[in-house]
Amino acid sequence: MQVDYHKFESALRKLGQDAEEEKLCVEDLIAIHNKAVELYGGEYGVRDHRLLESVCVAPHQGCFGQDLYPTVFDKAAKYLVDFCRYQIFADGNKRTGVLAMQTELLINGYDINMTNEDIYELAMAIANNRNFDITSISQKIHDCCVLIDIDREPEYDLQ
Repeated sequence: MQVDYHKFESALRKLGQDAEEEKLCVEDLIAIHNKAVELYGGEYGVRDHRLLESVCVAPHQGCFGQDLYPTVFDKAAKYLVDFCRYQIFADGNKRTGVLAMQTELLINGYDINMTNEDIYELAMAIANNRNFDITSISQKIHDCCVLIDIDREPEYDLQ
């Protein structure tokens, strides 16, 4: 799976610009899915809108005043796991999970430095029930991330 998230850079820069906390909404996740299908093939369509809404808010949930997923790496891991685990879209769920993970990181100032093969293997392991521990996935993501300057000029334009 060749994922060049730089193709999404100008759109990612726009996501959450007016929000206090940088987070994705349902429309963002559908747009990410549609762009993945456009670029890499597959079938468009949401199978379960309620599940999509649940997955969208899950990384930002809290309990007793504490975030369940307190770091951006935890939130990114939660997106990846949920999209790889659940069949939310008609096709391209793992690709959408990878791109949602990368988008969550990018809009919060991080770039992930993993090979496409490593990302593919991680997504497949999650999808095949071999790696569901959010903490270990979050740590792996953290270990592969670098801070970026999100105010730089975009290298690519989606239009």
